[in-house]
Amino acid sequence: EKDELQKVKNKAESTFEFAEMSILNKAMNLAYFELLGDADMLNHENKKYQSVSAEQMLALAKNNFIEANSSVMYYLAS
Repeated sequence: EKDELQKVKNKAESTFEFAEMSILNKAMNLAYFELLGDADMLNHENKKYQSVSAEQMLALAKNNFIEANSSVMYYLAS
C-alpha cells in the first residue's frame, strides 16, 4: 500500500519536474498560480504531493466513495 503510494508520488514528481523543463509549461504554471493568488505556490507544489499519507488517502476515499454519491448506467448491447 505504501509502496504504491510512493510510486504515485514519484510519478507526480517526475512529471512535474519534466514539465518545468519547458519554458512554455513553466510560464503557464506561473500564470496559473498567479491567478490563484500567489505564483510562489508553484515552488511548494511538489511538497504538497509528497506530504500526503496513505491514511489520508484512505480516509478521503471512505468519505467520498459512498453509495449515495454513486451513479449507475444501464446499457443494452445491440
